[in-house]
Amino acid sequence: MSWVDKELKRRAASSKRPATRPPSPNVASDRLQAVWGTLERANAALPSELQLVVDAGNSVVSATEHATFVAWLRAHNGAALGLATDGIRYLWPESGSRWSNNFWIRWDIDGARYLLTRRIGNSAPVRIASYTFDDGQTDYMIMRMVVGKRIKVRAVRKKRLWLF
Repeated sequence: MSWVDKELKRRAASSKRPATRPPSPNVASDRLQAVWGTLERANAALPSELQLVVDAGNSVVSATEHATFVAWLRAHNGAALGLATDGIRYLWPESGSRWSNNFWIRWDIDGARYLLTRRIGNSAPVRIASYTFDDGQTDYMIMRMVVGKRIKVRAVRKKRLWLF
């Protein structure tokens, strides 16, 4: 049998199989809404004196990011978690000298996982570090914001075996 016959058979077999549908773009927003819901529930479970301030409404963080935010959870020291249309943004009021203290949490459709990204270095070619986000750390994130301490990327990313 020649390679032509094999290719014809392969194509005939693949045409008989039902076509797989690509994932809906709403999957990403649904997954982000799920994480945001756990953050809101963790905040609502706190006593009223400790709860973070909830701001609703559209706002833009900066012109370079072009992100419209739907809701915010703000701490007394200026730290904030914001729900945008394409991700969840963490903002820390103080700038870092070596890398950014701010990060994004987004849903990766291809990898079917949450990604945590942040900018590394202050040089002109922007370098981005990307990690897998551990969605079980939402209570930790709320606790750090209430206490007034920075959420460290190392604490909210998934660990790989023995590596930190």
